[in-house]
Amino acid sequence: MRDSGRAWRAFAALAGALGLAACAPAGYQSSTAAPSVTSLDYYAYQVKGYQNSYAKRRILILMPVDAHQTTPASGAAGSSYQGDVAIGVTEDASGRATEKLYSAPLAPVVQNAIRQSATEAGLIAATAPEAVYDRTRNLNEDYVLESRIVRCWVTKRPGPGGEAGPAWFSTAEFAVEVTIYKPPFPVPFWQGKSGSSYDDPPIDSNAISPEDETAIYDQPGQVLSVAMTRAVAGIFDRTELYALVNDDRMSARR
Repeated sequence: MRDSGRAWRAFAALAGALGLAACAPAGYQSSTAAPSVTSLDYYAYQVKGYQNSYAKRRILILMPVDAHQTTPASGAAGSSYQGDVAIGVTEDASGRATEKLYSAPLAPVVQNAIRQSATEAGLIAATAPEAVYDRTRNLNEDYVLESRIVRCWVTKRPGPGGEAGPAWFSTAEFAVEVTIYKPPFPVPFWQGKSGSSYDDPPIDSNAISPEDETAIYDQPGQVLSVAMTRAVAGIFDRTELYALVNDDRMSARR
């Protein structure tokens, strides 16, 4: 009888634990979301209009500092996964995380994207592994660019669906803060922030219903790549920086 009493208490405890789990809020189960590693790419020449508009000046692109928030309030994704960084989440219809999205470290990816965009603009761009401008070392450059990644996140979720099943919607945000120096001066030549948000499919107020919209991209990493491309191109695709560089009457170094 004593052994049977112990068995009954163990069974009751297990049943209670299962009951509490069943009653837990949806967000509680986000820790079971599977990790998925994706890639971010700069889409060359996607942003039109600023190509080859700058004077042929040398610009050194330093390694960006990754300061983007990797743990949203929902706790849907952690800070890293096997060396990769959190960049987003896939949710189900109830808003519960079903997949955590990760990417390779962002700093080299964004540095290369800025270099490509600067080259598109007509500048002579190179990269360096340092993250901080050193006015005593960078004397052979016309300009030196520092940057901080402050936003990099994508959320993919199902829409209301239709006869073919749920339609997927993705929202991506990317932002970078930039400071450009003109060696050997210690004060910034130019400072600014460039950001972009992108919805796939694009939000169209003229659509008959949400399920009539079709996503352009298959992967949320591609949607985030569009936002990153637009934000990075936005560094150079702006009138005030263009005017500063092109009106700067210095001789380009060779």
